[in-house]
Amino acid sequence: MKAVVLEIRGAHAAVLQEDGVIVKVEKGSLRVGDTVNVAETVEKETTPSKGFGFGKLIIAAVAIFVAVIVGVNIKNTKFASSYVSLDINPSIEYGINTNNRIVTIKALNSDAEKIVNSLNDKGVKKVTFYDAMKMTEELLRQNQFITGDTNYILVDVASNNKNRAGFLENAAQEAFKSVNTTLPMGQGSSLVIRRSSIADWKKAKSYDISSGYYAEIKEIVRAKGNASSKVGKNDIAQYKGMSVQELIQAEKNPSQTVETTAPESTSANTSAAQTSSDIESNNTNTTTATQRSNQNNVQSNI
Repeated sequence: MKAVVLEIRGAHAAVLQEDGVIVKVEKGSLRVGDTVNVAETVEKETTPSKGFGFGKLIIAAVAIFVAVIVGVNIKNTKFASSYVSLDINPSIEYGINTNNRIVTIKALNSDAEKIVNSLNDKGVKKVTFYDAMKMTEELLRQNQFITGDTNYILVDVASNNKNRAGFLENAAQEAFKSVNTTLPMGQGSSLVIRRSSIADWKKAKSYDISSGYYAEIKEIVRAKGNASSKVGKNDIAQYKGMSVQELIQAEKNPSQTVETTAPESTSANTSAAQTSSDIESNNTNTTTATQRSNQNNVQSNI
């Protein structure tokens, strides 16, 4: 059974087992706070003894328990457990801890660098995720990335905790509700929110794209009939360079060609042009023949 060392005195140590029983064991190389496996045959201290003060041991046990809990909490709040990417042209990634506060922020392209620098100057780290979204929206407006026109925004929440992911999604939805626009022809809204796993977030990093772009490309692949939504290198190459608007529209209209449309030069158009040319040529020949006939008649009459 596992136990934690509470106190050391002489050649012995008092340890607190998982079942709440305090046990006296050989000290050896143990130190206070160490975790050990205790054999079932060791002597159990269930009453006060001369060697160890029972009350003091309980106090020590509580102190160690609190220290462990506080230490774990500090560790959990220091590092990101979820990531949110925001793509609108500037692409920004936020790292959020278990308390839903910003601990990291990263510019994913050059347009985002100015925004991220301003957010850092405003103290974005340690604020709540919702507050960070509102701060970002304000800066995007000031820098004309959000205008009075339709603004296409792609948000992705990467987390392995469903409850936390849902909370972050709702916060993003609420923060950008004034920017969200209903698109025509039943195509949904201009604010698209996706959810990813941490594994997908890592895949996106390997392709040097945001997790939002990776998630949206997966949706395009699925919409095209690939039930597994498995994204390959060719898919990344095809969609990576698109704007957010183009990417969202490609997902809503997967049957449409996504490449840049070149000037049309199809065989049908070529045939039509040739036919038109032939008609003009025939008209010219007919006109010429008629003119010659008229000239002959005039000369004959003369």
